[in-house]
Amino acid sequence: MSLFDKIRDYFNKPVTDNAQDGDNLPPETVEPGKDMVVTSFELLENNCSAQEEGYAYSFDGDKAVLRSIIRTSDYVDSEYVNTDRVVNAVEGGRELAETVNALFKQNRVNKWNGFVGNNPPGVLDGTTMNFDAKLLDGSKISASGSNNFPKNYRVFRNGLYDLVNLITPMSREITYKDVSFCIPEEWLGMVSLRYSGSCVVMEYGREDKRAYLIRFEYTDFDDGYTGDDVLNIGTLKKGEETYYLRFILYRENNGNVFECSKTLTDEQKAYLKSIYSGDIRQKIAKTVKAVNGAVLEGGNE
Repeated sequence: MSLFDKIRDYFNKPVTDNAQDGDNLPPETVEPGKDMVVTSFELLENNCSAQEEGYAYSFDGDKAVLRSIIRTSDYVDSEYVNTDRVVNAVEGGRELAETVNALFKQNRVNKWNGFVGNNPPGVLDGTTMNFDAKLLDGSKISASGSNNFPKNYRVFRNGLYDLVNLITPMSREITYKDVSFCIPEEWLGMVSLRYSGSCVVMEYGREDKRAYLIRFEYTDFDDGYTGDDVLNIGTLKKGEETYYLRFILYRENNGNVFECSKTLTDEQKAYLKSIYSGDIRQKIAKTVKAVNGAVLEGGNE
């Protein structure tokens, strides 16, 4: 390869960063040369496990759907078959689509195409990612990396998380997997729900200054813990599978709860203390019901 070819290849490579962790560029202040309308994408991460976690999105011109998923791959009849478990999903119209488009533009995802982040020397584990998107004009964006990501990757990923997994409830009844329960009326408008693969966390506060209240766990693993901060609900039977349901209270001295809520008013902090010292978990637990054909044992049914 000539010196000219080496220089040309160097400047044609997609931009990465020295830290190799997807550090941020300034937000995009000028619209890209073309109006970027995203019709679909998948972003999947693997953290050295048998599963991938990430996001899947589709927009048909009228309806937009963003899902947080956990994907497993099984070898069946000489080929791999993917199975997606939906952690949470949001559906909307053009407003949701415009929010996703804005997230792409602000983080310059259009510049990711062709990015391949090679694993840094000496790094033996960590996170790999694969990203594929299609735009309305027919163009595609593909990127991949192993502990080495394109600029603004983490901000983009965290933005997706907030869109689909951080929800402000509009009604008292919360449905999570095969269970429903009711939160207090006064929580509407001031408590948010944060979803993950095995739990939903109820948080109090605003923006990044939130105080944790209660975690509702839905897990196939019983660790036998019965501390004061754990309220066991019972077991849920779904076919041949068994899941353990419990509420876990975040104590005042657990994780610097009130350090997380410095922006809260004295009245809000007083309300937090009433949650920690009260029986709110028992009140919520009494409303837990099995749905979708599941059976709750040891609970209210």
